[in-house]
Amino acid sequence: GPTPKFYGTSGRKFGPLTMQQGSSQNPKFWGPEIGFARALWDAGERNFAVVKASRGGGGNGFWDKGAADDHMYQHVVKTVTAASELLAVTSKKQVEIPVIFYLQGESNSAKGAAVADTLLETLLTNLREDLPNAKSAKLILGGIGARGAPRDLTRQKQRDLAARRK
Repeated sequence: GPTPKFYGTSGRKFGPLTMQQGSSQNPKFWGPEIGFARALWDAGERNFAVVKASRGGGGNGFWDKGAADDHMYQHVVKTVTAASELLAVTSKKQVEIPVIFYLQGESNSAKGAAVADTLLETLLTNLREDLPNAKSAKLILGGIGARGAPRDLTRQKQRDLAARRK
């Protein structure tokens, strides 16, 4: 497939959350990490960092470790590991990854939607294994808002997974 284009970088520096670089009709936008960080702050949390590794478009197969094209899985592991190492060096403390926030599904095909629950569960298992200090990480799932049969099925499969894991 075509090589994905990733937009923006922090330049290996931590700073305040800002607008995200996009493309075409959306050259700048706010991502779901803003609301997530605000909820943490409002809950009294102060010792946290948000590391974002994302792309626009693409089905959930890109997040499936070992798939023919698992570039998003590899991108997340590389980005979060590098950020964790940098933060550990600068803070002189061990960094823990207690939460993984995942928002995906608008671009799932019918086939991807049908396995959205199993791929998501596998993703969490793999990230707990491959990310530093993430063995107990919880998953917070952001719901997609667009309409359509594959999107409806994706949402249902994700709700079913959440109900099974309670």
